Amino acid sequence: MLVGCYTLDLYCDNADCTDTRDGPWQYCAETGATCRREARDAGWIITDEKQICPKCSGKKRKPRKLSRNSLAIYKKIDAAMKDGAEFLTISELKEKMNNK
Repeated sequence: MLVGCYTLDLYCDNADCTDTRDGPWQYCAETGATCRREARDAGWIITDEKQICPKCSGKKRKPRKLSRNSLAIYKKIDAAMKDGAEFLTISELKEKMNNK
């Protein structure tokens, strides 16, 4: 079974940002909307024109509770891991597909 996900890479658009990350902030989820929600929960301001990091925005929101759907997914993953299912990273999956 192949499973996909959405990755959101964010850079702060504030010219005076003091964040010294080497790369972008990354949020991964099943959908883009979930990624944006997680980033906003972490304090990001995201609009069509700009993205401002939590450090520059001064925001730190309380995390939302997991939805029933998310809880169901985590329970399925936990059960599959107990049954010995194989979980691969994207690079491992690509390598496995190339070796076939």
